[in-house]
Amino acid sequence: MKLTGEAVRDYTDAYGSNHMNAIGIASWGCIARREALENHNYEGSFPASYQSEDSDSGRPQDLQPASIAQDEEELPLDPNHTHFFLVDTGFNRRKGRDCQFRTRFAHVIGTWRDEENREVKVPMCGLLIGGDRFNLEQIFYALTDNRCPIMAI
Repeated sequence: MKLTGEAVRDYTDAYGSNHMNAIGIASWGCIARREALENHNYEGSFPASYQSEDSDSGRPQDLQPASIAQDEEELPLDPNHTHFFLVDTGFNRRKGRDCQFRTRFAHVIGTWRDEENREVKVPMCGLLIGGDRFNLEQIFYALTDNRCPIMAI
């Protein structure tokens, strides 16, 4: 997510923010400092106020890549994404639980139709940088269900 966000930031710095949207999908239970996004009346907050930086140092936290055996983690949302879907899977800190939502969302985007029921071509490509066993399931569904090409680095 971090590398994608940085690429979006660089692109929007060069060409303007109205040319690209970066939509992040994150499991609610895996978001660091998610309590800042909570609303006590459960109506939501727009716009939400969230800092992805460590409040003590003013710098992004040092994040180590997740090991293959690590099933639980909390990471901050990337500040360079323009939008987020926060998926409440019912599991705190458990990775890989948002796969069904990601697959369905990509399918809906890839089969978009306008008001007159004409197909709208939405270019899509998956990007895998590193990853772990949880990404394998997502790659499988992207290729088989959505026929989305994947670039692996």
